[in-house]
Amino acid sequence: MFEQLTQGSPLFELKQSEIHVWSADLDEYRATASLSHILAPEEQIRADSLRTDQDRRRYVAGRAILRQLLARYLAKLPYALVFHYNQHGKPELADRALYFNVTHCNGKALYALSATQEVGIDVERVAPDAEPESGGCLSCGGPDEYFREWTRREAYAKARGQGLGFELSASFSELKRAISGMWCFDFAPWPGYIATVAAGDEPGRVRRIPWQSCRDPKADYYEVENDLLVGSFADYPRC
Repeated sequence: MFEQLTQGSPLFELKQSEIHVWSADLDEYRATASLSHILAPEEQIRADSLRTDQDRRRYVAGRAILRQLLARYLAKLPYALVFHYNQHGKPELADRALYFNVTHCNGKALYALSATQEVGIDVERVAPDAEPESGGCLSCGGPDEYFREWTRREAYAKARGQGLGFELSASFSELKRAISGMWCFDFAPWPGYIATVAAGDEPGRVRRIPWQSCRDPKADYYEVENDLLVGSFADYPRC
């Protein structure tokens, strides 16, 4: 277990050459009331506006984990972090101390963090009977190819700060030609899911870390198990 958080002692180190990708199951948090104090007032208002208990729990858990993660890199208190939103709605830290991006699907969430550059990440569940959201086929392959191209385009757009829906009428190959110098790679964070992380420059390595909270949501320490290296880039499909 990590030692109790203090404002002078960062618990997680993010090297300039790395991107960290954290994975979390938001449905593990059945009682989120004790996490609400971590959220900003506007986040609490957003949570209260959601229609179902499941959506409210997932939103609170997702935002609380994001704040706890960033706080443990920056040696700050989670509720003290201030977010701004750019003109496309992408959240960012007000002081730009770290770059991050979040994606979620069916109660599962991924958090990408970088110390030096904008990052984008997207995840989709691969279902054989899934209907393409755009109303058309993105590639000539099956569902895996369709969702792989979809996550690539979303991650690219989010890494550029454009938010969801940026140039989704273009194919991935057209988008890549239009945006030179970008980097991304695909991976499977869970069985049946496809994800892509993207950035402006290729990092030295990507570390994938599962988020495991202790069972007491009020505790000031958290466990991280199996600090896994995603692998050398030669081992994973390149965009």
